[in-house]
Amino acid sequence: MRRVCAGSGRFKRLRKAVEEGNSSPPVDLRYLRRPLARLDAESCRARITSFLEEIYQSVAENLPDVKDSTADDVELTLHTADGIEEDQYTVALSEDALVSVPAPPGSGKKRIRTSIKSVKISDDRHPSKSMLEIRWLPPGRIIDYWNQLRAAHPSEKVAFSYFWKVWYEEYPHLKFRCESSHSVRSTCVRHRALIKGLGSHLNARTAQILKYTEHLRMQYRDRQIYWSDRGQSRLRGSVISVIIDSMDQAKFALPRGSAMKSKDLSGLNRPKCHITAALVHGHCLLITVSDQDIQKSSSTMIDILAHTLTMLQLRGVPLSACTLKVQADNTVREMKNNPFCRFLGSMVAHSKLASASLTNLVSGHSHEDIDQVFGQLAQWLIKTCRTAECPTDFTQAIDAWLAQLPRPHEKGRHCVRLSCVRDWIFAFNQSD
Repeated sequence: MRRVCAGSGRFKRLRKAVEEGNSSPPVDLRYLRRPLARLDAESCRARITSFLEEIYQSVAENLPDVKDSTADDVELTLHTADGIEEDQYTVALSEDALVSVPAPPGSGKKRIRTSIKSVKISDDRHPSKSMLEIRWLPPGRIIDYWNQLRAAHPSEKVAFSYFWKVWYEEYPHLKFRCESSHSVRSTCVRHRALIKGLGSHLNARTAQILKYTEHLRMQYRDRQIYWSDRGQSRLRGSVISVIIDSMDQAKFALPRGSAMKSKDLSGLNRPKCHITAALVHGHCLLITVSDQDIQKSSSTMIDILAHTLTMLQLRGVPLSACTLKVQADNTVREMKNNPFCRFLGSMVAHSKLASASLTNLVSGHSHEDIDQVFGQLAQWLIKTCRTAECPTDFTQAIDAWLAQLPRPHEKGRHCVRLSCVRDWIFAFNQSD
């Protein structure tokens, strides 16, 4: 005889079904009600995952903080977060292995979390095994993002422990920087300072968190416009998207070498080369190397763009039927000025281009794929170009880097010396 393990209520229903001659047992309502009980947890996890994906795509950056020992000693502003050393949850997110989080000092018997062995990262989400790109958030605390989520969805009840668990399981490739030398927008600093200062005023703090979240979404929408232009340009249709920016000059001081760190030579004023890149999505990557006496003005940027358009025309691109969209940095000296816009207007007026536009991201949130290219170049110079005596050494090192650069969309790679530039401002003034 087979024993049936069931409660008194379930056993009575089974016995009644047998006495009535039913062909199948009654439905066990426990297994039908359980998914309904889990519905809130599943929707909460989906909400957290959607929020983290938005943060990953909008705020997080993949820019490496490259520290070059052969570069000039420049004053770097390291941006850190207050109390980040005490936020053990942030430290745990930055670790590759699963670690336990100890209690903060002086907290008595209260502990944040003594064991997190139940939190496991799946193989398809771990950065070391998956193809997911590691991105970094500015120095901060995970509780700040939890507060943003709660302020954006006040009706949703999300526990901090569950928020941290989902972040650790699903987004191990989203980490925090301990410190950063990249600039931070003053608006972000002001919002975070107000949020921290309004800790005892719940309504004011919630309103400030919503304003900060809206600011982040606004700059994310600006990035989406650039990403859309970049995608159309990679299809090689009628849209050409080019982003132009310059690299930090401190890494290109001449002569370059470890001997320049000595006491006798460290005080010398070394000339620095200017490195400017024009990334034409879907077509080519142009890097120019110029001496220090070549001014970085709108005339220089116009010459670089004109040379880039000439390269595209030689590659068979019908410029007269294309729309040029230039993405520039928020620097008035280089491209965000009247001479550069007049050059674009003259190209359209003479039917060299169908149309042209100049766009800029919000100051402090202007880091894009061109800055990632600069980071890769800086790492290459640290490994392969420890010494350099003239700009030609930099040109040869950049040529070797371009030959192995994994950019499948930009097949053309060029590095040229920029020895002189035309005075476009004088030409525009003469034409008036």
